[in-house]
Amino acid sequence: MFGKLAKYGADFIHARDKALWLELVWMGERDQWATRQYARILAAWTADRARWRAGVTRRAWLHWRHARRLDAIITRVGWPGFDRAGRYGALAAFLIAQHADHDREFQARCLGALRSAYARGRWDSPVPPDGPVPPDGPVPPDRPMQVEPRHLAYLTDRVAILHGEPQEYGSQFLGPLLAPDHPALPIRDPDQVERRRAAMGLEPLATYGAAMWRTFPHMRMAAPTPTEAAAEYRALAPSLPPGAGAGLAQSFASLASLIQDHQ
Repeated sequence: MFGKLAKYGADFIHARDKALWLELVWMGERDQWATRQYARILAAWTADRARWRAGVTRRAWLHWRHARRLDAIITRVGWPGFDRAGRYGALAAFLIAQHADHDREFQARCLGALRSAYARGRWDSPVPPDGPVPPDGPVPPDRPMQVEPRHLAYLTDRVAILHGEPQEYGSQFLGPLLAPDHPALPIRDPDQVERRRAAMGLEPLATYGAAMWRTFPHMRMAAPTPTEAAAEYRALAPSLPPGAGAGLAQSFASLASLIQDHQ
């Protein structure tokens, strides 16, 4: 308990909307718990398919509930940035959006809101929701940063790959295909990826890949291919939240097409 207080205390004090901070951080803790449990879920893929299905069903319901709540928050106040929700609240909002693979349209809306919040903290003119990220520049002293640039990079990549498009920053990996020195999922204009990563404050791609190996050991475990996952989620649709089965199947089908198109 004291560890949590030390971790969160100052952030809670500085967040303008304390109720929003509490709600987002609680959901963020639950999201990370689900991520930690995913290794156990994957372990059941080859040994106990029924256990795997039960695990991904529970995970899908948690992500669906969180996404619905974040959608309502964004509708009410826009993207919850540092001033309003604290750094940990903003982190939780990003994690919820990043893991909402069941609803690609929601993820795209989140990306637009996150991009706008990022731009407002750095440039005098807003960025169109579907426009490119402006080049780096000094942060205006009267417009402090409201979001982490890396969160924008990660969500940009997530939305791209789940629509069957190459990613920009090389942040998205596919477990069984992961190599320690490069991402498995295709990158647009790979010769320029390090420049794009540096502009967003990201470490070199090889360093990032090695860290992913260490941080997420489940990425080295046997897992369903995107085609297998799409078929499983279609079959699981009756036990999943409304639209989630079809949405997850569509996301994994897009991943499968992306990989096939760039082999």
